[in-house]
Amino acid sequence: MVAYNKRQEILRPNFQVTKSGESDGAESTAIPVKEFVLDLINQYGGEAVYSVAAVLLCTSVLASYSALHNAASRYLFALGRESIMPQVFGKYHPEFFSPHVASIAVTSVTTLIASGFALSGVDPYKAFAASFIGMGTLGIVALQAAASLSVVAFFRKRRDGQLWQTVIAPTVGFVGLTSAFFLAATNYEILTGTNNQAVNLAPYALLVVGFLGVLKGIHLRRNNPAVYARLASSQLRGRKRTAQ
Repeated sequence: MVAYNKRQEILRPNFQVTKSGESDGAESTAIPVKEFVLDLINQYGGEAVYSVAAVLLCTSVLASYSALHNAASRYLFALGRESIMPQVFGKYHPEFFSPHVASIAVTSVTTLIASGFALSGVDPYKAFAASFIGMGTLGIVALQAAASLSVVAFFRKRRDGQLWQTVIAPTVGFVGLTSAFFLAATNYEILTGTNNQAVNLAPYALLVVGFLGVLKGIHLRRNNPAVYARLASSQLRGRKRTAQ
């Protein structure tokens, strides 16, 4: 218990900062990382640097959200193309070749969830952002671990595999990523920065979704072997030539 409490204090995302201008016996104050960094920028860089940092922070968050939206849309597009999800999600735009149906679906679900949080009156930073950023991080780590394991499984019965590329490297990656996943899941309140029980129960949702995915795969293999056999098969599409 003592060791666990010490680990909590080491990993807690706070800094102990002694107030300047006071005596040596001054009390230290725990300042959250986000305020600590921005305050330092304002203190040592001035208002101009602080304003630039704030703009860069906003644009980086926007870029992150755009990347996550793009990844989610393409995952849904791939699931629709493989007939795991409704095939309408597997359609792409005839001119731009973008997964527009899947993108609209992700936008709609995101809007509904954000509206629900807004109507409930919960803190947008401590509940909404913390829960979904933390869950997204865990989900990406879990997907990367599964992808590493799938490389080993795919080349296990093939003769064109190479020891380092198809066995050793992906196995090391799987072990490392799996360890990171369980460390993050067991210390989820540190990852999210909140003690909200509803937020910190989010990792269990990933386990439920993963279990349902396994059941879906078993169901496909038994009841629709043709669809199961086509999973992850590549199909190239031709791009229309534009007039010069």
